[in-house]
Formats: sequence, structure tokens, C-alpha cells
Amino acid sequence: METNTVPLYQKMMQALIHKIEIGALKENDKLPSEQELGKQFNISRITVRKALEELQNINFIYKKQGQGSFVLERSKRNKHYRYLHIGDKIHEMGAKASSKILEFNIIADERHFDIKEKMGL
Repeated sequence: METNTVPLYQKMMQALIHKIEIGALKENDKLPSEQELGKQFNISRITVRKALEELQNINFIYKKQGQGSFVLERSKRNKHYRYLHIGDKIHEMGAKASSKILEFNIIADERHFDIKEKMGL
């Protein structure tokens, strides 16, 4: 049995941060209402509020009284929370990224026969 240890509010936060980082939610875009976010993420309004509060604390969103929550401008966002590019980090350490195939297996099944035939498998 697999247990899920990530709290629901953090899952919502991660999803919204991802949308902000990829540009699906742009600077000053209005977020959906608490009720809409609750439906979207299948969580309670209390949990939505917790996620929004945390997003505000780490400077990803801001709130306007009576108007809702909005995406904060990139220049004002928390500089300590960002996605790292592993290749850049390896380069910064003076190392070179590489990989090596240790084992290769072909698993035969009946799916995608046309592709296998084109590949000569």
C-alpha cells in the first residue's frame, strides 16, 4: 500500500507555482476564486486558503481585499524558490554530465507492431 505524504495544500501550491513558472498564469493574472480552486483540486475551502496564504508568504501571489488573489510580478517573487536545472548545477561544480547504458532489453509484446516493424525489432 502506497501512502501519500504530501499535504493537499502543498499539492495545490506546487501546481499553481508550476503554472506561474511556465507562464500559464502571468503576472497580475487573477487566480480563480477559493470555491473554484476547491473544486478544481478537490479540496476544502480551508485547505485552499492555507495554500493561498503560503503562496502569499513566499511571494508568488498577492491579495486585494474583496477582489481576490493575483500573480505577483516576477521581479518581486521570492528569489529563494526556483526550479534548478541539474545540468547547470553540474557545470557549476566543474563536472561534466554524462550517462552510460549498462543494460538494454527489448520487451516483446503485441502493442505498436507497426513501429516495431519499422525499427526492425
